[in-house]
Amino acid sequence: MKTKVTYVRDIPFFVTDKFIRTYARDRYELGLVERMVETSYRRYLINECENQKTSQIFLESDWYDDDGFVRMLRKAKEFEPSRCIELRELFGTSKPSASSVIKEFLPDGW
Repeated sequence: MKTKVTYVRDIPFFVTDKFIRTYARDRYELGLVERMVETSYRRYLINECENQKTSQIFLESDWYDDDGFVRMLRKAKEFEPSRCIELRELFGTSKPSASSVIKEFLPDGW
């Protein structure tokens, strides 16, 4: 196995020697594979960003009734999910919002 990176966004992916022999000479086919890698990685980042945002919402709601409310809530709100940052840097995509199902559990005004 060897590591290659996509031409446009430098996303690493693993390939076999047979893959290199087959696709190294065909720039069009290699471009298709690289686009599939980038699309797959973008979907992964979107999913992980959603998961991190959901965790952040639950972290914020966990501190709703505790004594350290203001300090911990501020810390939770300042948290910037790493996968959302990577998504925005690689693909220029804004952070996806939490699902409407999660928002239903939050107190009014959140």
